[in-house]
Amino acid sequence: MADLCKLFGKSRQAYYERSNYRVNQGVEENEVLHMVRETRKDFPQMEAKKLLIYIRPQLSALGIKIGRDAFIELLYRNFMPVRRMRNKRKTTCSNHWMHKYPNLIREYTPTAPNQLWVSDITYLETKAKVAYLSWITDARSHKIAG
Repeated sequence: MADLCKLFGKSRQAYYERSNYRVNQGVEENEVLHMVRETRKDFPQMEAKKLLIYIRPQLSALGIKIGRDAFIELLYRNFMPVRRMRNKRKTTCSNHWMHKYPNLIREYTPTAPNQLWVSDITYLETKAKVAYLSWITDARSHKIAG
């Protein structure tokens, strides 16, 4: 073993410390995964960051130190992350009990500008929130009137 360690420029002590580190790391990872499984029985949709905060006192009692990124990586390696549920954007729902007005311009074709204006709305996602953009267009010339 001494000759192999010299060949790679490492001491025998470094070799044995590294092999013990890998064994200890595997035991710690199994313990962490066991705690995650037990916690997920009560909180199945808890995301990784909150889960780590929740089990950190138990980990500290066992002397296990794991950072946030290493914890998330461990969950990904073991196919255990929970995907965060995103809020769907709020759009118009036409299936309601209230009165719906008929489409009065279905068969109408404008012959000159400013006879018929139509409006539309679109949703724009920004970094902070969802913004709503609305405009009024002339149906004949297709120019934006407002």
